[in-house]
Amino acid sequence: MEIEGLSILKTLVLMDTSTGKSTLPLAEYVADVLASKYTVKLLGEGEKNLVAYNDAAKKQVQKGQHYFAFCGHMDTVPADQSQWKISPFELHLENDKYFGLGTSDMKGPISCMISALLNNDPCLPAGLILTYDEEGAMSGANYLVENCKETLQGIQLIIGEPTSFRLGYMHKGFSHYVFSVTGKGGHSSLPEQGLNAVYAAADFTQAIAHLSKIFSTQSNNGSTPTLNVGKISGGDVVNRVAEKAIVEFEARYTADKPPQELEDLLEGKKVLYESQGYTCSLALQSEQPAAYTDKDSIFIRLLSYLSKQQPTLLDFATDASIFNGRGEIPCAILGPGNINVCHQPNEYITRADLLTAEKLYADILESQIEGLSLTR
Repeated sequence: MEIEGLSILKTLVLMDTSTGKSTLPLAEYVADVLASKYTVKLLGEGEKNLVAYNDAAKKQVQKGQHYFAFCGHMDTVPADQSQWKISPFELHLENDKYFGLGTSDMKGPISCMISALLNNDPCLPAGLILTYDEEGAMSGANYLVENCKETLQGIQLIIGEPTSFRLGYMHKGFSHYVFSVTGKGGHSSLPEQGLNAVYAAADFTQAIAHLSKIFSTQSNNGSTPTLNVGKISGGDVVNRVAEKAIVEFEARYTADKPPQELEDLLEGKKVLYESQGYTCSLALQSEQPAAYTDKDSIFIRLLSYLSKQQPTLLDFATDASIFNGRGEIPCAILGPGNINVCHQPNEYITRADLLTAEKLYADILESQIEGLSLTR
């Protein structure tokens, strides 16, 4: 069986939209592909999101009803080409697997969405949102939620992240923290005359690790909070007592704010270190809310029926953090590809997944029979 969106996927992979590179050429390419059948808008400051919808979708909104729109992000993580067995910017087929940067996350899913949209009956409402900077601060989705509320009216989003076709109705939010500690420098031969900031940072890191183990025994809406220290820096040379140290870590959680145990730990450690003579600061570098759409809603129940999947909670974050967590737009996460091969050298998506996704996305659009009002 032929993969209808394969030529589109080849073109998308050829474009280097990794972090720091513009996604505008990709947005403009997709706009040209859809222009004959959809109203297409490029929205944003500098970088542009793509929002497309057909006349049937516009009429649906005018009647106060909802319609399905697919959603994906155009950016990818960077690729270390020395670790790839082929060029990450050329689609390569081997053993029924299509290799290339973004094939699973999310250029493969996007090609399947576009295929479904091009084949859609124009009488059936349909739309597409493609965002920039999802792999970063999610600034593309933020721009739309903050500035384009009218354009987003009536939308119910199917975000095609690589879930291996699991149907996500909910996922964690996250907070990125930067903990800085300053002690007193000095010569390494007289460490007692200084106050080593690395020691405080090491103690802080162990405290985070201990709390993470405690969280692993807990449950909140079916998922445990997680903590991870991702970056540590401190000191400058080995023969000097380290005066400064920085620990960066993140928390992921399904509640509407970080766990109270973490808040208590952070405050307690700050008080402790300052009592020892250190100066400490804790900065919230960024945060994204959790996403939740009622799994008993018609929207999720219909997708569950079509995908033959029970709604489940996902551990990784998506643009639903913004569209749902901040914009209150119903969101489901449902797509081809395996999250375990994403953000890795030699990323791939299987031929079977692409075929399944093209059919599933087409079935989703076809399910919107005239007169059906999808509610939240």
